[in-house]
Amino acid sequence: GAAAMKVVRDWLRREAPRPVGRAWLERHALPSLPPGKVTEVPFLNSDGMNSEMSQLHIGKERFVLKRTPFDGKRHVDAAIQRWFEREVCFYRELAEFSPMRTPKSLAAVFHPPLLQLPSFLRDTLFGLRFRSAFGGGGFTLLLEDLNTADGQWNVASPDGVSLPQAMTVMRSLGSMHGRFRDSPEIASAEARWLPIMPSTIQFLPFMEPFVAKALTSVRSEFSVELAQVPGALRLAEGASQHYGALTRQLAAAPRTLVHGDFRPANMRFSQSDNEVIVYDWQFVSAGSGAFDIASFLALGMPAELRRSHESELIDVYLKHHHDATGTKQLSNASLMQDMRAAVLLELAVFIMGAASEGAGGNPLFRKIHAHGIQQLSVAASDWE
Repeated sequence: GAAAMKVVRDWLRREAPRPVGRAWLERHALPSLPPGKVTEVPFLNSDGMNSEMSQLHIGKERFVLKRTPFDGKRHVDAAIQRWFEREVCFYRELAEFSPMRTPKSLAAVFHPPLLQLPSFLRDTLFGLRFRSAFGGGGFTLLLEDLNTADGQWNVASPDGVSLPQAMTVMRSLGSMHGRFRDSPEIASAEARWLPIMPSTIQFLPFMEPFVAKALTSVRSEFSVELAQVPGALRLAEGASQHYGALTRQLAAAPRTLVHGDFRPANMRFSQSDNEVIVYDWQFVSAGSGAFDIASFLALGMPAELRRSHESELIDVYLKHHHDATGTKQLSNASLMQDMRAAVLLELAVFIMGAASEGAGGNPLFRKIHAHGIQQLSVAASDWE
């Protein structure tokens, strides 16, 4: 049955056993593990969109185990874009250099597929189709459990972040983008595993017709939601029509480290709101930091709060960006130009996500995409 299929799947992808045991952890986890019995407890109804999640008990300590989903469709999507490899490599190579705080990683293991292409074919259209057919490997991450930190780390309100939280995020984001702007670490990662832009710029010949097809579906399936925001359909059409140009604009050098899914859903805040931890790095890439800024400002806070404090928030970002680079390489005008492109590009991303759900899709994911399309349309209209 399903259990046998999981065993075969794990063997083919050389993944961690289910449940994971101390022997595997001692081979892969750094630093050394705490003493005690190892017990894996799956999260009920808490799987990530692209990952399976469980809590790992090691003696008296608790950790989060994140691994390849068993769901076939989710794995194919992740394989095409190499989401698993990207997150593992981020924790292995870049997290330690980032001024932005991330969960502590005890193990970050990528399990390459048995069938692999040479690197020069990896991100070609042939490579995309190859991974779609044969899979792209799996992963295992062992991270600190923010839920057991004595209430130290809190989620944002469902309505979005507060102004103090937004200020904390923009300080951290500016420092991270400045630290990695045109850095040797980014150049090295680009040469080996880090794609340019979250959706991988080499896939543009495939993505441009896909987003146009997705818009046709969304125009029909989400007509009520689109009608609730003046100009939303016009903006969606523009995002679809100019998807390639928008991507190329944000992919231009100099590039920095881009989180790629920079929403409050992937953040935790300290009790005083003066610290933030950011997780879920599967969409990490190189590109313009404006992509993260636009995503956060448009999707992360109520529109009225954003409008009232947007200039202040951008000033905070630029100050910490300049402090990290040591020079004022980024102007307010050029940043706003890229933010206008970024919010439309993110709108196109949400259109593709909404189309993949359709009328019979997961109700929660459908709601997330519909609300996101509305929020992004409002911000895009404000920034025109």
